Amino acid sequence: MANSVMLYNPTRYGTAWNYVSGTVLAGFIELYKKTGNITYYNYVKNTVDYVINGNGAISGYKLTDYNIDQIREGCAVLYLYNQTGASKYKIAIDTLRKQLLGHPRTSEGGFWHKKIYPYQMWQDGLYMGEPFYAEYSKIFNSSNDFDDISNQIFLMEKHARDIATGLIYHGWDEKKIQNWANPVTGCSANFWGRAMGWYMMSIVDVLDFMPTNYSKRDSVIHVLQRMADALTKVQDTNSGCWYQVLDQGTRTGNYLESSASCMFVYSLLKAVRLGYIDNKYIDVAKKGYQGILDQFIVTNSGNCDITKTCCGAGLSATRDGSYDYYIREAICTNDGKTFGSFILASLEMERIPSSINTVNTSGGNFSISPDQKIIRFTILKPSHVKIGIYSLNAKELAIIKNELLPSGENSETLHVSNLKKGAYIIEFQTENYIESKKIIVTKS
Repeated sequence: MANSVMLYNPTRYGTAWNYVSGTVLAGFIELYKKTGNITYYNYVKNTVDYVINGNGAISGYKLTDYNIDQIREGCAVLYLYNQTGASKYKIAIDTLRKQLLGHPRTSEGGFWHKKIYPYQMWQDGLYMGEPFYAEYSKIFNSSNDFDDISNQIFLMEKHARDIATGLIYHGWDEKKIQNWANPVTGCSANFWGRAMGWYMMSIVDVLDFMPTNYSKRDSVIHVLQRMADALTKVQDTNSGCWYQVLDQGTRTGNYLESSASCMFVYSLLKAVRLGYIDNKYIDVAKKGYQGILDQFIVTNSGNCDITKTCCGAGLSATRDGSYDYYIREAICTNDGKTFGSFILASLEMERIPSSINTVNTSGGNFSISPDQKIIRFTILKPSHVKIGIYSLNAKELAIIKNELLPSGENSETLHVSNLKKGAYIIEFQTENYIESKKIIVTKS
């Protein structure tokens, strides 16, 4: 899929600073981390460098618009700053942080979606702003920000969660005066799939940076657990995918939608891997991923196309949030919002099944000594090698090796003394080979 993205969008993804590019780049960054293939890194850098000049100015960006969408691509800038230390990235990062400092808020501190949408919180905005905010806070030691970050997550659920279904309405108007808002609750009328996808991805990504000893971390995880439960109940039992309007799958005009399905699979699998939700959701996500392949992926001369994405949806005077509104919005193929989330979902799929369900012993490339102290492996050509230790529910515990190595025989020491009593998975990966083995630590 990534290679198809680069074929359809050579050199970089688009020419504008926006959240769509930011979503695509999220997938490419994780793909580069896994493979070490410099092509993916260069694609990220070329995309960002096209819109950030040598002085750190962002082309097409206007801080005083106070548009939360404009924060999303900042995650890629943070990544490039960590990789290069270039001052232009730091200047751009600080500009985005300045926007958050002055961004208009509801009376309880929730970010408005945009200045032109006063007193409104949309689920979309959580993914646009919070992962950048959380990563910035971790990198620059601004831990006090996590009360504000978690508050955004809590406010969205507090005001827009439907008690009966557990699903969350697309948007909430604090003033309860918008044409789309329920005059009693302030909520929009329906559960739009991608809105919940944005929100769910924001939580699993924010948790990457939230301190493990932070007092409200467990409460954030509980939001994720409630969402996983609610989404499982509206998963289409036949296809494994999710509908454009989540709870009305049998209604005329509704359709299985690709971007939301990819976002849910990514979020569920990552949440299982990191121990946030129960292992039972692996089966939900695996069924969803197979549904994505069956329903949306079309191969084209060796390339991948992904179909049936809602091009865009929002809430405004002309977008009333009704069922008819959501199903009549344009449907497109090869949308960046789905490119990025599909790559992220695919990477998570590759991690969990290999760690839990399969032990591939073909080729003799990878072995562990009988005393479980030495890992031996042979690679036939220079390759990026990753060796990790995982719990049986696929939570990553430690990385033993993650670098480009020359061909030939290699070995690594496995420090069993660092592990508690129990069973673990040791996983060996190269660009085109993956194998895993189970070890048992018997010390008390």
